[in-house]
Order: sequence, then structure tokens, then C-alpha cells
Amino acid sequence: NIEKGNFGEQFITQSINNEFPESVIDDVSGETAHGDCIWKMDSGSFRCLVEVKNVAQSKNLDVGKFVRDMNVQLSNGEANCGIFVSLKTDNIPNKGKFKLEYIQNYPVIYVSGVWKNPIVFTFTMRLMKYILQHHEHIDNQVDVIHIQEYMMKTYANVMKQQEFIQDMRRIIDRTNLLIQKAQKNVTESILYMEETMTRHGVSHESDGTHDEVIDKLIEFKQTYGKWPTASTCKISKDD
Repeated sequence: NIEKGNFGEQFITQSINNEFPESVIDDVSGETAHGDCIWKMDSGSFRCLVEVKNVAQSKNLDVGKFVRDMNVQLSNGEANCGIFVSLKTDNIPNKGKFKLEYIQNYPVIYVSGVWKNPIVFTFTMRLMKYILQHHEHIDNQVDVIHIQEYMMKTYANVMKQQEFIQDMRRIIDRTNLLIQKAQKNVTESILYMEETMTRHGVSHESDGTHDEVIDKLIEFKQTYGKWPTASTCKISKDD
């Protein structure tokens, strides 16, 4: 379990660094009420508490602990936003597949199914960065609701397009298999043709018999004044 957890954290850390190379990521997994890491950017004005779960069953996600840790870190100023990541499960209890909430008026995003669709974590990172940049201008519940509605529409569109891409990839994979099968059939047909010709004494390679056949044909023509059939000239039909 520890190894799976470490692997999941490393995957998320690498994803953050790939998307935002200027990031500073502090591993705080060994500290009490700290989550797994603090992701910092913009000279420390962006401080995101990140919790990563690499478990198969949603009942083992322990969202409650994350909320408690989030409250502590928001209160002491070590974080001003948070992301809860479930790598394996399709849903997070009471949150669904993807959800934006506010704790102490700071944004927190819950995202699941990252193994299947890593693009959703990219979407999450960029969304969180944008929300926090404009956090000071969000001063009423109406703005929050509008952001949540827009975010969910965008998320649904991202997932729809991702499913479309996956469908196309499956079609391409199937097409490639059919191409490989057809190419194999062509190769086998050529080999079968060559084996059949060899078995019946038909060959493109010169073994001296062609000269004898031509001599017989000429001799018959000179003798009888016409071209022979295979039977009258005693030549095999293949020759």
C-alpha cells in the first residue's frame, strides 16, 4: 500500500512539473494534518494542498481526513486551495466524478478516474490556477455558482471529447489489425502460389528444360507445318 501510494504521488508530482515547470512541490506526507504535498507557484501566492489516493474502492478514500487537513492548512496559511485526487475510482463519495467546492471561501477540487483519463488532472490544475488568480474578484455566492456551472459544462465537454478520441483510437487499432491480417493473407497467397508451382514442376528458374521444349515445338512445326498441342508433341501441359 505504501509503494502504491508513493507511485501515485510521484505520478501526480511529475504531472504537475510537466505542466508547470516553475512549480515548487514540498513533500509533507510525513507530517500531521498536511496531506501529501504542497504545490507552490507564483512566488508562493499559489499554495495548493494536494492529496493523492491510489485505492480501488471509493470507501477507502477517507475524504473526511482531507477536509480536516484542508481546514488546518487554510487556517495557518500554508495553503490557499486544495486538490483531492483519486487515481483509480470512478467516483468520490458525496462528490461524484468531479466537483468544485469552497472551504473557508477557498477553492477545493475533487477529481477521480485520473488513471483512465490523465487529461482530467491537467484540466484540474489549469482550472485551479485560473480560479485562484481571480479569487479576490469572487465576492458573492452568485459568482461561485456561475463558476461551478461553467466548470461542470467544460468538464463534461472535455470528457466527451476524450471519449471521442478513445473511440477513434480503438477504430484505428482495429483497422491496423485488419491491415496486418490482409497483409499476412497476401504474403501467404504468394507463398502458396510459389509452393504450388514448384509442386507441379512450374518454375521461373531455368533448368534447361525450356530449351528442349522449344526444340520440340520447332521440330513439330517444321515437320507438320502447324503448331502442336501438348498431347501430340508429348510435352507436359505446364511446359
